[in-house]
Amino acid sequence: TMAGAVTPLAKPHLRRARLAFTLLPTLFEWKADMTRSWIVFTDLDATLLDASDFSSEPARGALRRLEERGALVVPVTSKTLGEAVRIANELGLAGPLVVESGGGIAHRSNGGWSVEGRGIVLTRILELLPEIERRSGSRLRLFSEMPDAEAASISGLSGDELELSRRRQFDLPFTTDASIEPIAAVAKSLGLSVQTGARFHHLCGGG
Repeated sequence: TMAGAVTPLAKPHLRRARLAFTLLPTLFEWKADMTRSWIVFTDLDATLLDASDFSSEPARGALRRLEERGALVVPVTSKTLGEAVRIANELGLAGPLVVESGGGIAHRSNGGWSVEGRGIVLTRILELLPEIERRSGSRLRLFSEMPDAEAASISGLSGDELELSRRRQFDLPFTTDASIEPIAAVAKSLGLSVQTGARFHHLCGGG
């Protein structure tokens, strides 16, 4: 049934669901094909993409039925713009993309993509990183600084896909052996937040 097909597409984490609703005014400002009957906000990993092998095949039938019903599908993801664009092109998604944990919103423009920053830029997050580590007493292992083999092993990505996943503007993926609660508390006091995914924690703008 259609309802059964939509359910797995519409299960982003609660923060991403709240974020999606806050983005509605921006979508209207962009006139993002608002003749559509529905807007479906969806995560990518473990929803449109299989959690283990990143295959989109299981979701293609549901996406086709959503298109037939006039729905606009808007991914809300921690992935980078480059990653999200590649996936959107593969799946034929025409709408905006919410990338890097809400740090940026991208829409098609003059044959390319225009990005509106909505979060704290990566350079500022990196400036605050030593303070977060000092006050939390924790060490953060940054995805961007891991050797390629380790980054590939943790992320499940390799080659061009791994390179695209490290081209970030608004969030900082990391791992840690420490408890995440003190890190999140210090980050919050500095206007940041910590979001936890299947493979990494993400240090990003507050919200």
